[in-house]
Amino acid sequence: MEGAGHCASCHSPLNLIGGEKGSELFNGGIVDGWHAPTLKGMATAANPWTQMQLVAYLRGEVASEHGGAAGPMLPVSLSLAQVPISDVQAIADYLLSLQRTVDGPPAPPCQALKPAAPLASEGAAIFAGACASCHGDGAPMRAVDGRPGLAMTSALQADDPRNLIKTVLEGIPLSTGTSSHYMPAFADSLDDQQLVALAQYLRTQSCAGRPWANLDKTVTTIRSEGEPK
Repeated sequence: MEGAGHCASCHSPLNLIGGEKGSELFNGGIVDGWHAPTLKGMATAANPWTQMQLVAYLRGEVASEHGGAAGPMLPVSLSLAQVPISDVQAIADYLLSLQRTVDGPPAPPCQALKPAAPLASEGAAIFAGACASCHGDGAPMRAVDGRPGLAMTSALQADDPRNLIKTVLEGIPLSTGTSSHYMPAFADSLDDQQLVALAQYLRTQSCAGRPWANLDKTVTTIRSEGEPK
């Protein structure tokens, strides 16, 4: 963790010269436009991790109640899938032992909105057309690798929408080294307004009491980060 794996290099805030801030190790960071969440308090979070879930995630599999790795974490997980599982279990045990040190109480558990009738919104329509065949209730793809409902995934439970937006824009590449949770990229098929509508809809379905603020600006910023300079 603090040696060859060096998780702190991504999951810690960096100083002006790119070094980890020693007093804030594992408090979370930004890597290639993706949010690397804090690694502290994972066992006691509102949506806590178990050792079995974390081992599965670290080995490139889909973790129940959390989802699978994407972005810069995906190649890390595919590499860890090649090492003895006992080593990954040791990493998971270490991570789950890290105590939360962030000031203030943890965020309350997310509560999904359960309307009496289906929401008639642009986001709901986009989800039905672009996402439901894989992520909708009863979708056959849900049974292929045991992927959880989107509302339970870490990207939608997080207070930062970056990872959801990045995943929708960039997708998840197909891997032949392990069971793959492939997802196509939608950067060319969804415009910014549609992406905002989809993100708002999904967040409402997973965490209605803590809506994401300034989604328009966040989507525009993330989209521009991926454009050629």
